[in-house]
Amino acid sequence: MTNKTAVVIPARLGSTRYPNKMLLEVEPATDNFKGRTLIERVFHQVSNVYPEKHIYVATDSQEIADLFPNNAVMTSVECENGTARIAEAAKKLPQYDYFINVQGDLIDVPVLAINPFRQLLESDVGLITLCAPMKEEDQADPNTVKCVATDSKVHWFCRAPLPYGLWHIGMYGYSKKFLREYTYLNVYAEEKKESLEQLRWLQNGYKMSIITTNEVVQEINTPEDLTKWQQTRPS
Repeated sequence: MTNKTAVVIPARLGSTRYPNKMLLEVEPATDNFKGRTLIERVFHQVSNVYPEKHIYVATDSQEIADLFPNNAVMTSVECENGTARIAEAAKKLPQYDYFINVQGDLIDVPVLAINPFRQLLESDVGLITLCAPMKEEDQADPNTVKCVATDSKVHWFCRAPLPYGLWHIGMYGYSKKFLREYTYLNVYAEEKKESLEQLRWLQNGYKMSIITTNEVVQEINTPEDLTKWQQTRPS
């Protein structure tokens, strides 16, 4: 059976909060192990649960692309966010009808959600994202994106302190049709102020569904995030 869904990992070097983080060696080399950068670790984790030939890294960096000679898709430096980058990559991957966006800074990927994403997409749910219970210490953290939802329907996302809601994790599922439409949607002030690309869907009237997970998930948004991960990672 033909696989209708690709997993695409958007990766760029020019992160505002943590430049060049994708090429940080997060798993050091040893005598028997060559080490892994952040983007290589994310790709490796996804490949543990999904066929490698259907996983792609969408990037504007030749240095990143060289790490994945059979799985890289070059995209423009003009892509404003990960969704726009995947929308561009999708044009070069016409064999797929659905796309799962696993953000490249997910140093611990919620891998158990990937196949449920695929199943929902292929059952004609056109737009999905991932959330998890939010810890109290994360409620005031502006690097923790909060999701307000009722059951499986998303209402809003924000960075502001919020004593309720879910923690939004950087993983999305899209139909090809929705991805094509994304670049033509109106961009509103709230998306720019929050720096949250997912608000564009909601503000243009799209329904976004959620899957929740209790997996251990870590994102690397700042150098402090990496230090915390290194200190708490099991040896």
